[in-house]
Amino acid sequence: MQNASRMWIKCGLAVLTTIAAGCGGSGQPNNHRVSGTITFDGQPVASGQIILFPVEAGGTPDAANIKDGKYSLLARKGEKRVQIEATRDVPGKIITLPPPLTGTKPVTEMYIPIVYNSKSKLTVKVPETSSSSKFDFKLTADGSGS
Repeated sequence: MQNASRMWIKCGLAVLTTIAAGCGGSGQPNNHRVSGTITFDGQPVASGQIILFPVEAGGTPDAANIKDGKYSLLARKGEKRVQIEATRDVPGKIITLPPPLTGTKPVTEMYIPIVYNSKSKLTVKVPETSSSSKFDFKLTADGSGS
């Protein structure tokens, strides 16, 4: 019985390893390097996330962290809706952590306007023939950026 359990665990791990190796690896023919810069009112976005949602139904999004205004990810080809999210500390505002936690932490705010995240109309096209693409985004507080 114990040997049968070990066999099932090994089979499960083998399947998961195979699935993980097939998802998003650089060896995938439909994955392309996408990178670029993201600024907000002329300043690099310190940290956040960029998500590329397929315009066509049925696909899965590709995402990456933004650090010091730069991002890089592997994305599948096709038309994408771009969503950019970032938070920052609100100067001078802190909250006391509820029990059982102790201490305080800064209050944060989502400062990127909604027109660049949940209601974004930004789009990019990851080409079929290119192995890499560069897309820069210049966001503004009034939502008029690109």
